[in-house]
Amino acid sequence: MPEAALGGHRKVIHSPVFWASILVGCAAFIAFVPSVMNGFARLDDTVLVTRNQYVLSPEIGDIAEVFGSFYRNVDYIPVTLLSYMAEGVVWGLGLPGGFHLDNVLLHVFNAVMVFLLLRLIFSSWIIPAGAALLFAVHPAHVESVTWISERKNVLSMAFMLISFYLYVRYTRPKQTKSSIAVYICALVAFVLAALSKPQALVLPLLLLLYQVCFGSDSRRRIVVSMVPYFAVALTIGLVTIIGQQKAGSLPLDVSGFGLRWFGPSVIVLRYLWSFTLPMHHAPYSWPLSFHVVPGWFIGLSIPVALLMIVIVILAWRRHRVLSFGLLWFGVSLVFVLHVIKPLNIVTADRHLYVPSVGLGLSLAYSVAWAMSELRSSAARIASRMATAIYSVIVLLFIVLSWLQIGVWKSDECLFRACILAEPDDARSHMYLGHVYSVSGKPQHAVARYAMAQLLEPGLKDIDKYLAHAYRLSGKHDKAISLLQSLTEQYPKDAALFRSLALSYSETGDSTKALRAIDRAIEIDEGNPDNYRDRGVILQKIGNPLRALRDFQKYVEMRPKDFAGLVNLAQILVEAKSDYETAEKYLNRALEINPSSSRAMFRLGKVYEKQSIQSSDTKKSRLLLKRAAEQYGKVALIRPDEPNLVMKAISTYAQLKQPDRARMVLEKAAIAIPTHFGIQQNLALVYLELGRTREALDRLQIALPLAPGNEARREILDAIENVKLTLSEKK
Repeated sequence: MPEAALGGHRKVIHSPVFWASILVGCAAFIAFVPSVMNGFARLDDTVLVTRNQYVLSPEIGDIAEVFGSFYRNVDYIPVTLLSYMAEGVVWGLGLPGGFHLDNVLLHVFNAVMVFLLLRLIFSSWIIPAGAALLFAVHPAHVESVTWISERKNVLSMAFMLISFYLYVRYTRPKQTKSSIAVYICALVAFVLAALSKPQALVLPLLLLLYQVCFGSDSRRRIVVSMVPYFAVALTIGLVTIIGQQKAGSLPLDVSGFGLRWFGPSVIVLRYLWSFTLPMHHAPYSWPLSFHVVPGWFIGLSIPVALLMIVIVILAWRRHRVLSFGLLWFGVSLVFVLHVIKPLNIVTADRHLYVPSVGLGLSLAYSVAWAMSELRSSAARIASRMATAIYSVIVLLFIVLSWLQIGVWKSDECLFRACILAEPDDARSHMYLGHVYSVSGKPQHAVARYAMAQLLEPGLKDIDKYLAHAYRLSGKHDKAISLLQSLTEQYPKDAALFRSLALSYSETGDSTKALRAIDRAIEIDEGNPDNYRDRGVILQKIGNPLRALRDFQKYVEMRPKDFAGLVNLAQILVEAKSDYETAEKYLNRALEINPSSSRAMFRLGKVYEKQSIQSSDTKKSRLLLKRAAEQYGKVALIRPDEPNLVMKAISTYAQLKQPDRARMVLEKAAIAIPTHFGIQQNLALVYLELGRTREALDRLQIALPLAPGNEARREILDAIENVKLTLSEKK
């Protein structure tokens, strides 16, 4: 390597910027890497990841669909969805830690980019390093990094920082031929940021703020460079608003505007509070309504907001960096101040991810300025004390981040923490009810839904979930009574009629069940769930042919729904004995979820039935081998289920494949060592393979497990025969 190149490498390695970047990156990684131990959260992860058809079975053609539609009526986030698709291929849903690791690495990248961006703007490295360290480890970022559904936050921030960094490089006085290329790359990064999360549309305002505070470009050049940014922001913003209005997820309500004039100041104070005192973070949201926010908090918000404005004005001439940091904080909150939307909303720590950069910069600058005002001797002592205090704060933030990450380890922990943070938040009680409902604790779910109903009486969704919990807990009369009342109040709600139909079905009233589900379909013909549930009801009352038509309709509307494909295959066998078509649908289901033991077992049964019906001996044996393969996979996945294990063993016995049977039985013997049938069959397989000594050991294990005298005599006889065989060999 040339000496000049070696010298350049040494210069980089000895540069404080290099080591500051390493420090910031390592701090961010240490603070958030525990999140890789967490799983998927019920909050939005089911919609965006675990039940996302693009993640379950990604195809090239899905890319156009992702960019051409709003997925499940959420924000227009095609780049974020593409990242989930890529992870579905790389990690699969069996490794949620991979999704978490990607979020952590994105946050590490963002923390380093915050440092490099501020270093580029201000030339020095100490203040940017202090600001970036706070950003790297702040507990308020746990929601953005640990929650897989908030990939859009960390991903859009990454592209925002890249765009900002390249834009600052572009505005530097020394212009080169590559400046236009740098600007185009900056603009492309902004487009990707906006397509990751619409809130990234605030970037043009931040760039304009940078130009006003520190830019040296002429007005004409500033306008020319900013017009494409604002054009992109306007275009993507309009697409998002129009799409959400069509989906009904963006109700523009300006009623009571006069009562909300101080709402933004309350929100600003809420986020200042979260940044400076990160001790009591609500895990995912914080209610902000006039019924919940304390009066003193509302009264304090206006003076604090006015004080910030005064500081920005007074610091503008001599302390422009302080003003820039506070304005960054305020400008980046512009889309979450809720001036137009009703104030009965929630704030969330994830909204602090971008604004916290400005607050961290203001704090780091204030400390550095205070140190510079001291005399040299006092400054050295104060500098050491400030460094020690800063280090303690960083370590404290890391510990607080670890504790907050632990809250996200399970859905129950998450929502219990939400209730602890805000006991009067009806949504938290409702979500905890959901967790109990799906985890087989309907009585607990009823209690939580009842509490949510008490906190917000008349809320339709909570009543519906309460009725569902009644149904799961066997209180069908209460469920039907409540649902009947709700359908009278909301006669156009198809979901209520569908729940009512299922409740009638479980009480055996098929006539009313069909009438209710037909009403649901009449209200909402485009909802595939209505056809699925009618198919379930028809199947239950013994009308498989009509059920088949509904299941086929459901799969036509949701061709990548795993459960739909498996159910359709089952009804095809029951209604028409159409094993070939059932095989096709089950194979499609296994493409979506290759590790599903349920689909494997049903596919094995289909192959076995085809084997029995086939008159061709060779084809029959081939089909039986396929059945044995599926049964064997199921037994290896679920070795603790003796019925599944014995099914595989009986199929291997027909094929005379004792070695395959041995592998399954050995794993099952470890999983359930006290099961008599497994120990006995493993002994028989060992005998067939000529492994007499091991067969004797297994028979001796099986002897005390024998369920009766006859089985015990059978095992004793077998032991005597094996001992005789061993003695003859000797």
